[in-house]
Amino acid sequence: MASALWLKFEEIVSEISKERIRGASWCGRRAIDALQIFKGTRLSRNDIERIARSIESANPSIATLSTIAYVIRSIDPNKLGIVINRLAQYASQSLERVAKFAKDIVGRIVTTISYSSTVLKTIELSDHVEKVYLLESRPGSESLYFAKELMGVGVEVKLVPDSAMYIAVENSESVILGADAIDIKGNVMNKVGSKSLAIIANYRGRSVVVVSEAWKIHPHRLCSELEILTTRYRIGDRDVNVPLFEIVDHNLITVLVTDFGAVKPCETEVSRVLRMFRDHILRLD
Repeated sequence: MASALWLKFEEIVSEISKERIRGASWCGRRAIDALQIFKGTRLSRNDIERIARSIESANPSIATLSTIAYVIRSIDPNKLGIVINRLAQYASQSLERVAKFAKDIVGRIVTTISYSSTVLKTIELSDHVEKVYLLESRPGSESLYFAKELMGVGVEVKLVPDSAMYIAVENSESVILGADAIDIKGNVMNKVGSKSLAIIANYRGRSVVVVSEAWKIHPHRLCSELEILTTRYRIGDRDVNVPLFEIVDHNLITVLVTDFGAVKPCETEVSRVLRMFRDHILRLD
C-alpha cells in the first residue's frame, strides 16, 4: 500500500515537471493534490523531507512549489493533514481574492503575455476590460491556449507576435503580468518577454500591474538565485537553446497585487505579505 501511494505521488510530480503552459498557480494546486495522497498516513520526518524535495525539484523556477515544500518542512508530521486542508482552502480562494483587488486597477485595454490563471480571473471579474493584446509568447506559444479562455470570458482578444509588443503597449492603457516567482525585494520571474514588455511600458508611461497570490513569494531565495529552465527552439533549420523565464526588476513594476492587497514591489511590503501568508497557513489554532 505504501509503495502504491508513493508511486501515485511521483506520477503527479512528474506531471508538474512536464507542464509548460498553465503556470505557477496550477502547479501549486497539483502539488496539493499530490499531498492529499498522504492524508491519514503516518509519515516520518524523512518521509516529509522526501516529499518536500520531490515537489520543489519538479520545477525550480516555480515558487509555489518551494513555498509548499517550506510549509511542510515547518510542521510536525502529525499535523500534515491539517496543513494540507489549509493549503487546499487557500488555493481555492486566493485567486479570486487577488482578482477582486486588481480588477479596478487595470485599464480598459491591456497587454499581457503567456498564460496566467490570475490574469484570467482578474479580467473575468473586471467589468471594464474591453480588449486584450496577447503576445504569442514564444517559445511555447501558450498564448494560443490562453486566447481561447480569454474569449470565453467575453473580452476581445488580439493575438500579436512578440516582435510587435511595442505597438501593443502603445495601444494599451496598462500591462498586466502574472508571476511564476516573486522574491523578497519585489523582483518577479515570469515568461521570457515579460521584462521587455515592462521596459516598453515604462518608456511609454503605461502602468505595469503584476497579479499574484502570496504563495508565489519565494520563501528564501532571490529570483536571481533560481534555476531558469531552458528549451530547444527551432529557427529555420537550426535548433537553439533559449530560456523559458526571465526576471522583471522591481523598479519596472508599478504595483504588485496579491490576495492580501495591492502593495509596492519593495522589500518592506513584500515581506509583510509573506508574513501574513505564513501566519495564515501555519497558525496554531
